Amino acid sequence: MKAGDHNFLSPPMTAEQGAAITHLEFSGRGLPHLHMQFGRMDKVMEKLRECTDEMMTGWGLDMARHKTLQARAQPIGSPGDWVLSRDYPMLLAISGVRALVNFRLMVDEQGQTSSCHIQQSTRPAEFDALVCKMMMQRAKFQPARDAEGQAMASYYRNTVHFSIPQ
Repeated sequence: MKAGDHNFLSPPMTAEQGAAITHLEFSGRGLPHLHMQFGRMDKVMEKLRECTDEMMTGWGLDMARHKTLQARAQPIGSPGDWVLSRDYPMLLAISGVRALVNFRLMVDEQGQTSSCHIQQSTRPAEFDALVCKMMMQRAKFQPARDAEGQAMASYYRNTVHFSIPQ
């Protein structure tokens, strides 16, 4: 099992940057090259920002403060230590069942996890329940900080990969 860290801070896209996006290109080993021409994307990007703001407000976050975010919630210790090999559900391990569980933790102003939400999972549900149980017990954070350096509620996302070595 391992957890990857996907909790990076990227600067928000400006309207000018959104307007500059006119196409997407996809390519990879053994895959055909795909080029999609769109035209200006500034209005689309603005709607996406509005949608994201609304979603995060629904999570209970103060979007006015969140837009001034100076630092995201930072794990204390290694996220890889939050779900351990001994936590793997025994029957699923014996059966060789694998899973990917993407989760989101809500982190309060003190750096404590206030809730756990499964964002996406390959299932079975035992993995989802285990991830949230272990996160709520073991995950600790330095809280997010706003522009004035004040602690604030925020979130943390990551993935747990369950697999038995062959």
